[in-house]
Formats: sequence, structure tokens, C-alpha cells
Amino acid sequence: MTTTGPYGIEERERPTEVTWAWAAMVAQVALAVLGSVAALFMGDTLRDYFREIRPRATAAEIDQAVDSAFLSAVFFGVLFAVGWLWLAARVRRGTPWARTVTLVFAGIGILFGLLRLATDQPALVRVSDVAGLLLDVAIVVLLFRLRAQAFFRRDTRYRAPSRRRPVS
Repeated sequence: MTTTGPYGIEERERPTEVTWAWAAMVAQVALAVLGSVAALFMGDTLRDYFREIRPRATAAEIDQAVDSAFLSAVFFGVLFAVGWLWLAARVRRGTPWARTVTLVFAGIGILFGLLRLATDQPALVRVSDVAGLLLDVAIVVLLFRLRAQAFFRRDTRYRAPSRRRPVS
């Protein structure tokens, strides 16, 4: 539904598909944060992995590799969280390019999610991967719905409901 706002700007209601897509994006960030926290408790598993791939490495080299892995996970985790939340805010607002970028990233997430299902992983990681894959699929499906597509057209724009009373 489209109405004319106080400044003559066409306003429209946000469809529930867009709200649910935004919620799925926020859920992905929460899942990534939980995964990063869980990774901090997997130090021994990482040490065993590094010993397996580099049997001649010293204890100091293995500790350095584990520390680097943790630092990288935290850095890229924060970068992902901030970027994805910012993109989610743009999707919720109805910015046309944000839908396109989200669909591209969600499509890449689906591809890599399917590839990760073919690898051998612990059960907790597998559950996290399946949840992330399902959230990516949900985002793509929701943003391809007709009401969502109409919401992102440039001929109208969404403005949050004003808390001010209209001037008469």
C-alpha cells in the first residue's frame, strides 16, 4: 500500500517478507557470534589439527598458529557482523542495491553451505552449517517474493512512520 507523506513523498508499508528477511539476516549474525565464541573453546582441537598437518612444528609454532587462527576468526567475525547488520538495515529500509547485494551474498552462502555439507565435521559444526544454509535459503526466497520485489523498486521509497503529528 502506498500513501503520500507529509512532504509529498510517496511512502509505502514494509511487507512482512522484508521484515522476515531482515530477521533471518540478524539471526545469521547471532549464529556467527555463537560460532566464534565456540571456536574460542576449541583450542585443543586446533592444536591437534596443526600437529597433524605439520608434525615437525615446535610447540611455539603451533601456539602461534592457534593464536593467529583465533585472531583471524575474531577479526573477520566482527567484520562480517558489522557489515551484515549494516546491510540488513539497508534491506529493511528498502534500498534497491541492498537487495541485490544480499541476494548475491546469500547465493554464495548457499553454494559454500552445500559444499561444507560434503565435508567431515563435528555434529555441532554440522548443525550450525545447516542452520546457516537454511537462513540463506530463507533470505533468497523471501527477497524474491513479489511483494518484496515491489518494495525495492525506485519509484517509491519507505519511510519509517513519523512520531510527529501532521500539521493541519
